[in-house]
Amino acid sequence: MTRPGSVRRMDFISERRLARLHSPLRNFELVEQVIEHRRDPLTGRRSIVLRGRRDYVKKYVQSDEPLLAETAERTRQGCPFCPEKAQTSTPKFPSTLVPEGTIRVGEARTFPSLFAHAEFNAVTVVANSHYLRPADLTSKILSDALEASIRYLRIVNEKNPEAKYGAILMNCLSPAGSTVVHPHMQALVSDQAFNMLAEVDSKAREYWKRTGSSYWKDLLTNERARSERYLGSLGTSEWITAFCPIGPEEVWGIVPSATDLTRLSADAVATLADGFSRVLKYYDDASIRSFNVVVFSSPFGEDSQHGAVVLRAASRYGFQNHNVNDIWGLRFFLDESEVFESPEAVATDLSKYFT
Repeated sequence: MTRPGSVRRMDFISERRLARLHSPLRNFELVEQVIEHRRDPLTGRRSIVLRGRRDYVKKYVQSDEPLLAETAERTRQGCPFCPEKAQTSTPKFPSTLVPEGTIRVGEARTFPSLFAHAEFNAVTVVANSHYLRPADLTSKILSDALEASIRYLRIVNEKNPEAKYGAILMNCLSPAGSTVVHPHMQALVSDQAFNMLAEVDSKAREYWKRTGSSYWKDLLTNERARSERYLGSLGTSEWITAFCPIGPEEVWGIVPSATDLTRLSADAVATLADGFSRVLKYYDDASIRSFNVVVFSSPFGEDSQHGAVVLRAASRYGFQNHNVNDIWGLRFFLDESEVFESPEAVATDLSKYFT
């Protein structure tokens, strides 16, 4: 073990390889492309970083704004999440779980998912507006939506202690897997651990047993010292770009002092929402309209010394007609992730949003 007060050095493993080809883009000259293989310090999973490829995929990241505006307007009338239809088109919780039938915080409304993905699955409509750009999702809107979702997770766990594995997800627009334009979140809880939650919790627990230290606190200490990907702190949360990302422009917000999402304080929720809104402002300025987010922690209701509350956000391709989905065989079947710009370059661009 590292002596008290010293910094535990963490290995950020990166190996570079070269792909060589005679490129028609350069009159068939022999060119070399750098392929960087990174390994996640916690799980050991690998990701591929293709530096400088952002310009090549830019046309897929940018959205067709007129098409998006037309789609938002066309889908508004039949939207089940808009306030004028919500009373008759959205389900209500059983009175034994939520006596009021719906959880409300500000404009946020949480109710059961009509088609559940887990035995406990709620939808949180984040605002009354049918369509909001990422920059329009303010820290207040996000804070209320997170708080409403967390209240649901807490209620479920209190009434069903075995249902201790859960997370909050947000899928914005169809490129990110959403079937509804209206911005919303999903809160899922089960007595079965989702694969990612099980792996991360198991590896963090192993790290604690091996070192006597929290992986998340050590990660942040190392990232602060290296400063390549560290964005800054906002109250109880600290923000970095992911060293070994599974998605483009992937950003992590970590609350190292909290280990159970259902016990997260109002102040901690607010700081997560603040950082989340800054990331979305960065996405918006980069013409990114679609994204995925997950918020998770160690199992609910347990006193964990190895966990943390973590928010992970990543951008997705733009809203376009006949677009290409960015999940293909490499990720689907080989479970390999790849991104088109280095996390360090993303951190450089994003850091001004945290000053």
